[in-house]
Parts: sequence; C-alpha cells; structure tokens
Amino acid sequence: MATQDVTEAKGTKSKAFTQSRLGRAFSPSYRFDHRFDDIHLRPEAGTRFEGRTPTANIISRDQAKKGGHRRRAFQSPVQYCQCGARVGFPRGNRQSDSGLRLFERLAFVLFVFFVGTAQALAGSDSVSFLPANIVVEDVAVSAWDDEETASAQILLRNTGDESACTVQVTEITVSNGSYAGPATLPISLGILEAGKDARFDSLLKMPVDGSENELVVKGEYGCGSFPETFVESRTIAPNVAPPGPFESRSGQATVQKPSEAVYPPAPPPATFGPNAESPIFVPLGPPRLLPAPINPNNIVATDLGTSQGGAAVRIPRNTSMRSAGVPPDPNVAADAPNGVVLATYNTGISYSTDGGAKLTDVNLFSPQPGNPARTSFFPQDDGGLCCDQVVVYLRNQNLFVWLLQYQPVVNTAVTPNVITSPNRLRIAWATPAAIRNDFWNAWTYVDLTGTNVAGVSDGLGINNNEWLDYPDLAWSDTFLYVGVDHGFSTPGQVYTGRRIVPRLSLADMANPAATAVNYRFAELTGSNGLNKTHFVQNAPGRMVVGSLDNSSTLRVFTWMDGEDSIPSPSTVGISQIQQGASYTSTAPDGSDWVAVSFPGNISGATYRSVIPGLGVSSRPEYVFAFTAGTNAGGGRPQAYVRLETLTPSGDNGYRVSSEYDIWNNNYAFAVAALGSGRGLVRPDIAIVVAVGGGTLGYPQISVGFKDDFVLYPVTSSDATQITRFGDYFSARLIPGTDDQFATLGYDVILNPLPPGVPSGTCATVGCTANMRYVQFGRPPFVGPR
Repeated sequence: MATQDVTEAKGTKSKAFTQSRLGRAFSPSYRFDHRFDDIHLRPEAGTRFEGRTPTANIISRDQAKKGGHRRRAFQSPVQYCQCGARVGFPRGNRQSDSGLRLFERLAFVLFVFFVGTAQALAGSDSVSFLPANIVVEDVAVSAWDDEETASAQILLRNTGDESACTVQVTEITVSNGSYAGPATLPISLGILEAGKDARFDSLLKMPVDGSENELVVKGEYGCGSFPETFVESRTIAPNVAPPGPFESRSGQATVQKPSEAVYPPAPPPATFGPNAESPIFVPLGPPRLLPAPINPNNIVATDLGTSQGGAAVRIPRNTSMRSAGVPPDPNVAADAPNGVVLATYNTGISYSTDGGAKLTDVNLFSPQPGNPARTSFFPQDDGGLCCDQVVVYLRNQNLFVWLLQYQPVVNTAVTPNVITSPNRLRIAWATPAAIRNDFWNAWTYVDLTGTNVAGVSDGLGINNNEWLDYPDLAWSDTFLYVGVDHGFSTPGQVYTGRRIVPRLSLADMANPAATAVNYRFAELTGSNGLNKTHFVQNAPGRMVVGSLDNSSTLRVFTWMDGEDSIPSPSTVGISQIQQGASYTSTAPDGSDWVAVSFPGNISGATYRSVIPGLGVSSRPEYVFAFTAGTNAGGGRPQAYVRLETLTPSGDNGYRVSSEYDIWNNNYAFAVAALGSGRGLVRPDIAIVVAVGGGTLGYPQISVGFKDDFVLYPVTSSDATQITRFGDYFSARLIPGTDDQFATLGYDVILNPLPPGVPSGTCATVGCTANMRYVQFGRPPFVGPR
C-alpha cells in the first residue's frame, strides 16, 4: 500500500492527504484531521455517502436502489456521532496520551485497510454517507421605512446526510453596515437534522437604497470538543423604494378539445413531491401598533358553536365524499343552490347536478368509459397531472373554469434531480348545461406552458429548466386572472418573492368559434410574501393581490383591466404580527399543524362595497386574511388570523380602515379563506378557517361570518396530517343568493392501527383525508322587505 502525505495543523483543519494505490478500495477524496489528540476521517465536500448506521455499514448502489442494505462483515472501530459532522476515534485515557496516539494511528491504518477491502469486494459502485453540512440556502430582506434599517430572515439548511448538533450562529456582518439584533450573538439553533432547515431573524443597520452589500454569516456545529465551522455569504440589496412598474407581454394559446387531442403514453410516476416546499419568508417589520380606532373588535374573542349551525348561521349541506391524497388541496364552486357543483382535490374531481346532495367521482387517470383510445380525462402532457386544482364559476359568462397543474419533466439519473422541461397550467371551461349533459365531453381548454410550445402556447417566459407551482384564479368582467409561483431548476423549490400573473380574455373563452385565447402576463417581484399568495376575489375591473413584505408591512399590487402594465405596489403599514417560530399550534399527537401550513401568505382575500350611512357614498373595501403567530404578551396566547381591511387612497394607493383579529385564548386559528355576500348596505364576509390545538385538540375546518364572533366546525378529524394543512380553502358565493356559500373541507382520519400497536399518528401509520362538501349561509329572511 502506498504511503500518504499528511500535513498536520495543530488546532486547525489539516490539508488533504494523497493516496495513489488505494484505487477502487478507497476511491472517495478524504481529508485527514489531526487536532491535538483526535484523529478524524471525513470526506471532502461533494463526496456523497449513504447507509447511516453506528457501525458504518457499507452498502452497494444496487442495494440502495432496492431500498435496503445488508450488513457486511466489516465494522469500523470508530465512535459514530449521530448528530455530528465527522467520525472520530475514542479518546481513551489521557494519561497514556503518547501510547494512545500510536494506537490511533495504527487503528486508522487498519480502518483504511478494512474499508478498502470491503469496498473492493463491493465493487466500484459502493456508496456511503455525507456528513452534516450547513449552508445559507436563502435570505429574504425587507427595507424599513426609517430608511436606515433592513431586516433579513436567513434560512440555514443541513445538506448532509447526518444531523448537526449544537448549531450556533456566531457572527453576522454586512458591508457598509452592522448587525443590530434582535438576538444577542451567538444564536443557538439546536440540532438541525439531515435535510432540514432553520430560520432566524436579523436586523441590519445599512443602506436601503438598492445598492448591493455582502452579508456574511458565520457559525459552528458539532458534537465533539472541536466543532466544525461554516462561513456563508450572500449579496443583498434592500430598497425602501417599492419595486416596479411591471410591463406585461402578450401571448396566445390554442383552443383544444379533449375529444380531438392526442393522448401520449402516461409518464412514469414523479420522483418528488408535487408541491414546492420552499418556506414563505416574513422578515421582522418595524414595531407598529395602529391607533385604537383601527382595532374596535380586537377585545372580542371568537368562539365555536355546534356543527349543526346556530340562529345566525345555517348549514343545510354537509355531504361526505370520497377520500383524497394528502394534502388534498380542496376547492369548490357552484352555479346555484340546487345546481351544478364542482369539487376538486389533489388529482381528483367530483361533480353534482343537485346542489351537492350527491356527487359523482371522476378518475382523471382512467380511460373514458366506452372509449379506450382516450386513455385519460385530459392528455398526460409534460410529467403528467400533478395537483393544485382550482375551480370557479363565472356568472356573467355562465362558465365553470377548471385549472389543473401538471408536473415538469425531471431527470432522475442525476443527483440531485434536475428539471429538463417545464410544466403547464391547463385552463378548461364548460357551461353548467354541458356538464349536466356529458361531463367527459363538456370541456374546452387551453394550456399556459412555461416556455413557447409551437401550436400550444406562447408560454409564460420561464426557462427550459424551471417550473410553475401553486396557482390561483380570480376574474373581472373582462379577464380571467391566473397567479402562479416561479420555480427554479431544483424540483420542489421556487424563487422567493416572485409571482407570475397571466390574464386571459374572457371574450375569447366565451366565444365558441374562437380558435385561440389571447392573454398577457407579467412577473411580480420585490416582495417577500408573493409566494403562494391568493387573489382578492370579486375585485371590480382589476386584479388585486397582496403580500406581507415584513411583519408590519403589506404590499398591494393592482392591475387595471384597461392597462397593459402593473404600477409599483402600494406600501401599507399595519399593526405588527409575530412570525417565525411564533407560527405554532400543537395537536394532541404532537404535530404542529400551524407550522406545516406554510404561514405567511395571504390565505384569502375579498372585495365588498359598503354604504357607511344614509346619504353617504359607498366605500370599496379590500379585506386580506393571513395567519399571525402567538403573542402572549399582546393578548394572543394562541396563533390567530388577522383581517386587514384597506380602502383606496390616492393614485393606486391604499390605507388601513380597520384591523380585526380572529382569536381565542384556548385554541388557534389559521389559513382563513374569505368570500363576500351581495347585501346592499354592508355585505357579509364569509369565513372558512382551520381551528385547533389548545383545549380543542385536532384542527377542524369551521365556517361562519365576520362580526358574529362564533364559528361552526364542519369536520370531525381525529388526526393531523403532517404536511400543508389547509391548502386551497375557498368560500365561494353561490349565485342566485345573497349570503349562501360553498366550501370544501375534509376530515383527517387515522388509519387502523396494526395488531399490537396501541397508538399512532399520521407519520407512523398514515391517515386519509375524507372530503366534505359544505353549504352554509344566513337563515331565510322573515319579515317585510
């Protein structure tokens, strides 16, 4: 065996050693650490290992692909720190230090020999583990209006295969500025498991004029006496001036019919989750509490009524449906109280022709009955049907609109997987009469592809290796508005603070003779909360969408129907909410159902016109809902929902007219959806919201109305799903009524426990989401009109 050239550096990281004839037996590149009396063997960055066990099992790549491994005869003579970054030899007795060092060197040589022998037997395709590795994965910044402070929310991720223990941030610096809190350094983040992330906030005194500055984050982690260190830097450019304006681009999409489409072979199953797991960033905002008149109702807690409703709220329909995948992404629309209902969930759809009393399930992956040539409901383009469906009913056009998201094409032969071709959004529409007559052949559709696809769509301006995720719909009298996140080349990840907004001509969609639908699109940037944000519903003659730029600042983007560009957003100061780790509520099984719901986005928003009094002109109101974190010192011991009501002010501006918290001392509220009634003076605002934790237990979906201060549970969950609770809640006004609404909820039901297992959770035994169609509203009016 060849000798190794070793350079020692006492108390510091040593240089790499070389080897010439270990060959296949020891092919990865390693570093040899000699620090005082410890010898550590650890791979260079980029050397990937698998098979994480205390005995350092060696597995072959073929075994790894089969999902398991067998233990080889070799077991290394090492101590294995499960939450550390390296493998070290036992220290032994300090009194025999020189003898120990000789023993350690001999042990190291034996270790290399046995590893080499084992890997030689396994062949050149052997694999092992990658130690913990802490990186700064993302940074979201927000400029304060004092014009000298920027807040930064920093995301650390452990990209290794082992946990990192005792993670600490020891130093934060910024060029042309300084760290100013809020925590005193070092910041302890505890154990960071493999593949997991942790966020923390920082305040920086620095220029906020859009100039670029280098942010440097230093820290350490490890279980032993000599921790690993990390140094990461990012360029940041906070700007107190709002972004924009945003110019739009034109495009055309070809009108298609399922009966005339080409049906490609079904693609292989996707290798990654269908939803982006990028967190929503809400940096710290300036401490701010708006004057007391802005908060007239915050002293009143919201309680829970019975599932049967009450004197002020009736629930005439609560129909149990089929089960769906998790997350179920519930969405629903109806054209009349006893008419057609469309209910979508994950990759499924059900429809009713009797107002939701009975629903028919449609398998979107199965051939059309009696027509095997149509191998699925719609063609399985790109990577196949994904998720995130949305349905709405447009009364003026008498059309149901159905949006479906497809998967991108992913190269699974490389690690990590990369996107090789983007996905598309499918926009389909049909009249209620056509749905009643023949659901399978009722639909016409266009595709909004990520890139230009000849004969299909001019695209949405993204690159070939990017993708689209988490769409939403809204409409005016002129356009159908679509919002979607912009994902980058890594499957499951999206750019922070970016949202693409196309708008489609409703005249083209409603015209049976049209062969193409014209559209324009723009990409909104420069505000942290744009990811997964939801449109304001019912906004007249415009698109309105909001985002939380920081914990006390809203940014509101408005696209007027008559304009081709979107001006800079309005920046609106609000009373500060708690964020970060304060987004929390624990269910009886220990699951934090609020933390996994991706808090920080605008979960619901609606428009209404209010007449404040006799002889007073009507006042337009835009109401935004978002989850706020626990704030025991501020009278909010549980997570709650904030409603911000804004009214127009000046040219493209908005101001706060009221703030309203949905809260209770004993349980939490989160992920609210909103809808507006059609009352003449002060239309009701309907609420669909998740309620749970505390004394209530498992989260339940509840319905009711603003200013009633009571909500009514419509589900009976006995477990908590482990991801994305509450995606795509909706509160859709049912046409032909002033105050009747449709929503789709679900029970989370724990799977049966295996024999001999006394208890379980969704994480250990699994669970199902059983869908429910719910109609709720005010009781019939009795008396003279």
